Amino acid sequence: MGDSSDEEIHKPSGPIENAWEMKIPEFKPEHNPHGLLEESSFATLFPQYREQYLRQVWPLVQKTLGEHHIKAELDVVEGSMTVRTTRKTWDPYIIIKARDVIKLLSRSVPFEQAKRVLNDDTGCDIIKIGKITRNKEKFVKRRQRLIGPNGCTLKSIELLTNCYVLVQGQTVSALGPYKGLQQVRKIVEDTMKNIHPIYNIKGLMIKKELAKDPKLKNENWERFLPKFVNKNISKRKQPKKKKEKKEYTPFPPAQTESKIDKELASGEYFLTKEQKRQKKQKEKNEKHAAAAKKREEKRNEAFVPPDEPSTSKKSFNVNTKLDIAALKEKIAKAQQADLILSFKLFVSAVQIRSHLGYFINMISSGDGNVLPSLQAVPVLFFLLINVVMCFNIYMAFDQIERPGLNRIMFLMVIIGFILLIVLFIIIICVISHAYSEHQSLHDGIVTAMNNYSTSTVYKSQIDRLQIEFQCCGSKKYDEWYTIKWLDPSLEQEGA
Repeated sequence: MGDSSDEEIHKPSGPIENAWEMKIPEFKPEHNPHGLLEESSFATLFPQYREQYLRQVWPLVQKTLGEHHIKAELDVVEGSMTVRTTRKTWDPYIIIKARDVIKLLSRSVPFEQAKRVLNDDTGCDIIKIGKITRNKEKFVKRRQRLIGPNGCTLKSIELLTNCYVLVQGQTVSALGPYKGLQQVRKIVEDTMKNIHPIYNIKGLMIKKELAKDPKLKNENWERFLPKFVNKNISKRKQPKKKKEKKEYTPFPPAQTESKIDKELASGEYFLTKEQKRQKKQKEKNEKHAAAAKKREEKRNEAFVPPDEPSTSKKSFNVNTKLDIAALKEKIAKAQQADLILSFKLFVSAVQIRSHLGYFINMISSGDGNVLPSLQAVPVLFFLLINVVMCFNIYMAFDQIERPGLNRIMFLMVIIGFILLIVLFIIIICVISHAYSEHQSLHDGIVTAMNNYSTSTVYKSQIDRLQIEFQCCGSKKYDEWYTIKWLDPSLEQEGA
């Protein structure tokens, strides 16, 4: 009595905040010293492929159940397992636990896991998933989705719920704490209803983290949990031809016209037999004529030549009007560009003569005058020819006829083309001559630098060259270090 009074003292009084944290009181033999009044038994069938495994573990099953005074029998002929109570059985609920053990063994759960059901804080749940969806392909896909690749989804469910889960055929066997069994059943049923298990797994993970925070104890957790939106809206197959429903009217439909009514409306009723025959014959002849015409057109389709593509790339329109003003403006712009080019070439020749002629004569006597002249003379002629051609072109667009104008323009074009060729030849010759005189220029500057201190002519030329082009030496300034450019007489006077 002392023990029972102690237990009553420790019993909680009033409402309990978390019933899952309650410790289930242990049921002892002293609580039921007289045993059970009636014998209870449960039997279950097992598939043939489980027979070999059950033969191996059955002695262990008998030993484990014998500790709780439960008798276990294996009938291989009928393919059934039976558990029954004995006279020594004192726990009335242990027979239910033993029934769950043989159920789990028949559903391919190993004995090491199945015997955990005998504990008070552990239960089992066998979830039937075969009838949730009727389509076999959908059933297989959703069951595989529950297992996951390499069983990773199933393993995550076991870690979050602390339950052992086994998917076998059309059932899912789970054993573990009662709260975990509720979570497993919800995940399995939602998965078979086409809700991916990742949503429930994520929700369990969030709840596990939120339970650690005492501040969120009395708050609603809905805002933290993921919300599943079903986007797979299945539409019932619609018929190909839909019958449109007519507007409801309380009046009955109009009576259909008879053959006599139709003849009266068209006037055929009053025709004689001969007239009716002639009318039918006429309609028949018209149909025959239309069919014959259609057949003839179909035969002639093979003899119709195809449209050949035109060989000419552009189709010229003879009646196109020529815009004389636009053409005149275009030619004027071209001539203006030629005049500007000629003027620039002439100016460059004059600049070469004025700025570089003196120094070119230092290297090669006479080249400073000849080379710019070779460029300037053809350019001057080309400039004059362009001016004359501009004048002739403007005259060509006048209304007055001039018979010799075409010959003059043709001659001017030929002369201009020849002068242009000559000008390019002269420019090429000047460039090649300049490259050939490059070494002579270097040697001439070095010679003048060596005679800088002795000759006033060379001294003035070198000074002018350096001041004009802002350079020092022939190639580098350090060439002056090897040359005695100071007058020795000045050195003696200074000493």
